[in-house]
Amino acid sequence: MNQLNFIDYNISLPDKIPSNILEQLGKLEHYNNEGDSVCYYDRWDDLIILAKNAMVAGVLSKKDWETIEKRFWYGAEMALYME
Repeated sequence: MNQLNFIDYNISLPDKIPSNILEQLGKLEHYNNEGDSVCYYDRWDDLIILAKNAMVAGVLSKKDWETIEKRFWYGAEMALYME
């Protein structure tokens, strides 16, 4: 299991996030804390689909998605190259 921290807690979450996306973010935090990189990456894939649908529906802004991406993906992406 990977003990790297994928999440940048210095980046605040946006104020308005749809509940289904918040649920996925909670799963990402859980898998990050457990050091389970495989499940983290699987849930990230699910999150991308949810976010795209939310942006099309107009309930998630591109800016808010970019903030979520910075908080939850950039560290994971760096770790992916280090594994």
